Amino acid sequence: MNISIKKSLLIIAGFSFILLVSLNVAFIKKKIKEYKVNRKRNYYYYVGEFAPDFEIETINGKKFKLSDYIGKKVIVLNFFTLWCEPCKKEAKELQYFVDKMKNRDVKFIAINVGDKFKAVKLFMNEKKISFSVALDRYGKIADKYRIGAYPTTVVIDLEGVIRLYERGMITNADVVLIPTVKGCLLMKDAIEKDVLEKYRKDVKDKLPKY
Repeated sequence: MNISIKKSLLIIAGFSFILLVSLNVAFIKKKIKEYKVNRKRNYYYYVGEFAPDFEIETINGKKFKLSDYIGKKVIVLNFFTLWCEPCKKEAKELQYFVDKMKNRDVKFIAINVGDKFKAVKLFMNEKKISFSVALDRYGKIADKYRIGAYPTTVVIDLEGVIRLYERGMITNADVVLIPTVKGCLLMKDAIEKDVLEKYRKDVKDKLPKY
């Protein structure tokens, strides 16, 4: 093999190597971008959307309708199931949050998805839970809120807009939950008088699909 052919082969090999490296770098950058987008979606996907209205009965027999609190209180929803270990561990921190916010304009309700009354009641007694718990037996409300992981906590401001959509266990309410809620409470004096009418006009039956 003469020298010119060897040089040509070396040049071709060099270009092939550079092309392969470039493709790998592009692939890695794409995967990193996808990861960042997916991670952002996990936490912020529905922030800024109006919270779907619903009505449910708590275990204690009281009615809860979300729109009854629009313009009056910041609403915090927590979706959980009993087969979810992080949900069980989270209960203590949620109780801490409720106790700390008890004198503020905050309405907290935990929504169990799919479990039976007796099992949920037993869980509440074991964990010494005093906050409101309701049963979404067939997952209709969870479907409205596009719940894809448990636990999921949703903070809704005084105008009915979602300000936090947190998938995963809350381990420190002082860091994850309370600052957002306090920020929403600052709106109390600034909200418009017709906020409930605006909510009813703009709210959809379900959160959008993305």
